[in-house]
Amino acid sequence: MSTGNNGKRDNSVYIEHMLDSITRIDEYVESKELFFDSHLVQDAVVRNLPQHITRR
Repeated sequence: MSTGNNGKRDNSVYIEHMLDSITRIDEYVESKELFFDSHLVQDAVVRNLPQHITRR
């Protein structure tokens, strides 16, 4: 993880991961009905959420 002059972490890596996850989720979920009818789609979406919710 790179740091700036003031010692704070560069969040661009986290933002890039978030955008990648959002893109994947958007590809998985074609409609609300498909999401609720498919455990496979639900699992795929849920597995992409914690990546940026739990990291700080």
